[in-house]
Formats: sequence, structure tokens, C-alpha cells
Amino acid sequence: MVNITKKYLGWGDVLFLFTLCFLFPLINYLLFYLLTLSVVIARQLIIYLIKKQPSGKIPLAGIQAFILAMLFLSNILSKTKIPFTDSDSLLAILAYGR
Repeated sequence: MVNITKKYLGWGDVLFLFTLCFLFPLINYLLFYLLTLSVVIARQLIIYLIKKQPSGKIPLAGIQAFILAMLFLSNILSKTKIPFTDSDSLLAILAYGR
């Protein structure tokens, strides 16, 4: 039995993902998690290619929180609101491109 919160995943990551469960519907949660996880992986790959040495820790919750803050800020400042907390509207946008 491996305790992933001791070495691999921080409690901040777990608590952040838990709180996102209350913000997003399931499909939006999965979409947000997969997209931000791919951003974090790409960031770490770029850092690895530049420094040529693996980084010990990955700030997963910090980067995801930054992306969420940028999502909120862009939604406040834009004229067309993106309904990322409503799954029906987001699915319609993804399906029909409106």
C-alpha cells in the first residue's frame, strides 16, 4: 500500500481538486482537469528541456489555480461570457461551435 499524499501528491492538490468538485459539473470538471494537467505536463517538459535535469516538485494545484483565476478574469472582462459552470451550455458550445 502506497500513501500517495506523502511523496507523490500534496494535500494542497487533493484539497484543490476536491473544492473544484463543488464548482464544476462533472463534464466540466473532467475537461478542466485534463486541460490543466496537459498544461502542467507541457510546462514541466519545457523546463526539463531547458534545464536538462528533472525538477523535484511540480506545483500542480498552483498552476491549476492560476489557470482558474485567468478563466474567471477573462470571463469578467470579456463581452461574451463562457458558461464554464454550466455543463449544458458548454456542451452546446463544443458540439455546435457557437
